[in-house]
Amino acid sequence: MYQSLEEWVKFPFTFRRIQGKTASGDKKYSEPVEALCYRVDETELITNKRGDEYVSRSKLYVPATTEISVDDFVTLTTFGDAIIDKEVQRIAAFYDGNEGEKSISVVYL
Repeated sequence: MYQSLEEWVKFPFTFRRIQGKTASGDKKYSEPVEALCYRVDETELITNKRGDEYVSRSKLYVPATTEISVDDFVTLTTFGDAIIDKEVQRIAAFYDGNEGEKSISVVYL
């Protein structure tokens, strides 16, 4: 299921996983991890990981096998060469109606 969407998941992006905390209590992140996505830039009102209403401006459709969490940071290239780090606000999923397995994860930024 969602094979047409899976075919569009071919654009590279990077993210950094949380690895713990530094001695000062700041979050410590991994080296960048490369993955593939289908990026959609649209405004959507969501409930974020803290339970607050949040205006998401981008979402990434990623394969269900991509191990990304709400504690991670995604690095995006904007128009031109500007690179920005975006905090993952929420992760949702599409499930296969036949097998009940997760097919696609939707990462809201």
